Amino acid sequence: MLRARHEPVKLPLDQSVSRIARVIFRRSILLTQFRTENRFTLFLKLLYPFAANTEVVMEDRVRIRSEEVLSDDWAVLKKTVLDYRRRDGQWETQIRQTYDRGDGAVILPFDPQRSTVLLVRQFRFPAYAVGHREPLIEACAGLLDENDPETAIRKEAEEELGYRLKDIERLFSPFMSPGSVTERLWFFTARYSPADRISDGGGAPEEGEDIEVLEIPLDEALAAIADGRIVDAKTIILLQHLKLNPMKV
Repeated sequence: MLRARHEPVKLPLDQSVSRIARVIFRRSILLTQFRTENRFTLFLKLLYPFAANTEVVMEDRVRIRSEEVLSDDWAVLKKTVLDYRRRDGQWETQIRQTYDRGDGAVILPFDPQRSTVLLVRQFRFPAYAVGHREPLIEACAGLLDENDPETAIRKEAEEELGYRLKDIERLFSPFMSPGSVTERLWFFTARYSPADRISDGGGAPEEGEDIEVLEIPLDEALAAIADGRIVDAKTIILLQHLKLNPMKV
């Protein structure tokens, strides 16, 4: 049977999307106003509303007017004046300060045979300065410096914990305080056993580190979150992740 010309041909959704995407791509080559990648991405999003949640392009919404370094000591404190285009299309001038000390890595070793974790306890002056009078219980962490995240955290584990870890798993790398701090922290977990211990750990005294190594049951560490003994964000994230995603023995 012949199909009437006015009757639309219905294609499966994936074929329809694929055909439209090819047409858009061919036409985009002819449209000089969409030659840049960001504008072409925006063009696609206007035609594909369901893709709007996959990426938000900010380059066309931020214009840097000036930058001023306020401090360049252990880290860089910078003041930036910028113009920002709001979602309603209006432009406004903002002043922001950013604190850049580089990125870091953190790890939570877990012994599935004994259900224990390795943590550290150390003095943190910023916490002390705002009234927290006890040393913080934390997961082992450190700055990347010139290393990749896995290399950096392996070094930190040997230096602070005294363990040479083998099976390391990378989890995620969130911004920890994006309102003012540029740091992204790479999160890891690892299996360990008593046989992996190579020293007493404790950190580097020449760098002012005085670190106590703690080996405690996972359930006790989780209880320490509930009763306020553990108040460090990265440590809470890792402990809860391990509880939600238990390692198999």
